[in-house]
Amino acid sequence: MTEPRIQYVTTGDGVSIAYAVTGEGRPLLRVPTLPVSHLQLIWQAEFARDTIGGVTRGRTYITYDARGFGLSQRDVTDFSLDALVRDIEAIVDHLGLGQIQVMAAGYGVPIAIAYGAAHPSRVSHLALSAYASAQGMPEEEVDAIMALGEKNWELATETLTHAVLGWANSATAHQVAAVMRASASPETLRAFIGQIRHWRVEDLLPAVAAPTIVVGRSGGPGPSFDTARDLAAAIPNARLAMIEGPLDASSNQEAATIASFLSDGA
Repeated sequence: MTEPRIQYVTTGDGVSIAYAVTGEGRPLLRVPTLPVSHLQLIWQAEFARDTIGGVTRGRTYITYDARGFGLSQRDVTDFSLDALVRDIEAIVDHLGLGQIQVMAAGYGVPIAIAYGAAHPSRVSHLALSAYASAQGMPEEEVDAIMALGEKNWELATETLTHAVLGWANSATAHQVAAVMRASASPETLRAFIGQIRHWRVEDLLPAVAAPTIVVGRSGGPGPSFDTARDLAAAIPNARLAMIEGPLDASSNQEAATIASFLSDGA
C-alpha cells in the first residue's frame, strides 16, 4: 500500500490536526485508538495491516492524529470529548464530506459515539471495537504505570500495552508500545489518562442513529461480554459480534466482520 500524503487542517479552537486520505469510494473515517496515534507509524505497523487492508478496500479512507498526539499539534491540554470531537468536525467540514462511515476501537470508541450523537445525519455506519483499552484496569494500577513513566518511559508503555492486550498478544503489544512512545510524551499521556476518567457517554447512546456494530472479544483482557453486550443494547440500531481467540490470531476475522457490516446498504 502506498503511504498516504499527510495534510493539515485547523479546528474551530485553533488546533492543527494531521490527517491523510487514501483510496476511492465511500468515505470511511477511522478514529485513532488513543493513546496510540501516529499516522506514519500506524500505516507501516504490522499490527494495523489487516485492518487497513481488510476494511478500507474500495473506500476513501480518512485517518488522522488526535490533538496532542502523533503529527498533530502537541502543546494542548484539553482532552475532553467535546475537544476531540472538534478534530473530526474540522476534517469532515474541510473535505466537504456528506455521510461518512466511522470506525473506532479502545478509547476511540467514546469519541466516535460522541461524534455520532452530535451529528446523526452525517454518520451512515458506526463500527466499534470495544475491547482494547485500559478502562477495566483499577485506577491505582494505571496511576502506578504513569508514575513509572516519569522514570522509565519504555518500561511504562510496555507494561501498559501488555496489561491491556494481554501477554498472549505479546508481539502485538510490543509493537503498539513502540508506536505509543512515538505518539505522545509521558506528560501528555498522564494528562490524557487523567481526563478520560471524566468521560461519560451513557446519556449519548440513545442519540446514536446510525446502524452500529459492537465488536467484542472473548477469552482475553478488556471489556467482558457483558460490557460489549450492554453497549450494543443501549444504542438503538446496534448489533453485537463476538470474536474468538487472541488479537494476534484473529485480526483477519475482525476485519472481515467489520467490512461486511460496512458494506450493508452500500
